[in-house]
Amino acid sequence: GGVDKNMAEAMKYYKLAAEQGNSDAQAYLGSIYWRENNLDEALKLFELSANSGNPLGQYNLALCYQFGFGVEKNMDEAIKYFK
Repeated sequence: GGVDKNMAEAMKYYKLAAEQGNSDAQAYLGSIYWRENNLDEALKLFELSANSGNPLGQYNLALCYQFGFGVEKNMDEAIKYFK
């Protein structure tokens, strides 16, 4: 159970940082939600991060638009965030 406890602790701090506008934390937390198949929460965080100019947030959001993960497939949006 050490890993689970550590992950729960890490999530707590990522959530705090994300809520305070840390775009790295938003992108990373979005990735965790993505792996947990919580696409709504992941997308929300990717958008916040991407709109702050975070490269990881932009890349992840672009992938969502490119493949239609949690959003309608939209290559124009994907290209915008890949740039």
